[in-house]
This record gives sequence, structure tokens and C-alpha cells, in this order.
Amino acid sequence: MEVIAINQSFQHFRVPPPSHPTVTKMESFQYLPVGWHYGEGKPCAPEVLRQALLLHNTIIALGFSETDAFPGIDGGILLTVYEGVEYFAFRLEVDGTIIYSRETQDVEVDERENLTLSQAKTILCTYRKEIWEMLYKAIEPSGSETFRR
Repeated sequence: MEVIAINQSFQHFRVPPPSHPTVTKMESFQYLPVGWHYGEGKPCAPEVLRQALLLHNTIIALGFSETDAFPGIDGGILLTVYEGVEYFAFRLEVDGTIIYSRETQDVEVDERENLTLSQAKTILCTYRKEIWEMLYKAIEPSGSETFRR
């Protein structure tokens, strides 16, 4: 009879959390064949995928849940975020830059080019902070100083 030792602390048996559907989709872009889009198109560049995954982690950590991604013909990735009437698009380019646009009720309200990953994350953090402050003000009791910073 063979005895199998089991680590009682279970520290060596960590199971990774299930992958977000958008992460799974983005990871598949690296396996696209050359010419995947009507004879054109390259697989996703490894550095673009790495940046897209880092940006997506920030998106999820900030409480956004509805995301999607689309491969670019040149090996880039379009990462999108939806929240109510808000739509954010981050086009991660193979040169390492990011093009950002935001729409509110299908009207473009902001667009920026040549962003870094850090700048893209800052845009999301700033938006989320504005929303949280607006919600905070909406629930704060009138005239109460208890909840003031």
C-alpha cells in the first residue's frame, strides 16, 4: 500500500481564480494565423498582450465588469469597457502606445493618443474616483459632518 503525504496547510495547492472571458479571448489573439483577416492580419504581439492583460487587471480591480477585446490587424488589441451609458476604448498599439477614447450615450467626449500604460490606468482611476465621490455625496446625510474627510 502506497502512502501519499498531504500538506495539511494546503499552501501548495492554490488554485488560480477562473480567468475572465475577456482575458481568455485576448490570450487567444497570440495564436491567430498570419492573414487571419481576409489575407491580412498578424497574431498579437507578446508585449501588446502583456500590456493589455495588465490594463485589464486594473479595469477589473476598479470594479468594472463588462469588458471585451478585439484583435488588430497589425498585432495590436482593442480593449473596451462598458458601464451604463459610458464606453471606454483603449487601442494598444505594437509600438507600445495607447490610443484612448470615451463615449457617453454614443457621443465621443474624450480622445487621447500616444498614452503610456500608466496614463491609461490613471484615466480609469480618475473616472472611478469621480463616480465614487458622486455616490458618496448622494448618500451623505445632509448637514452631517460625520462622514466628511
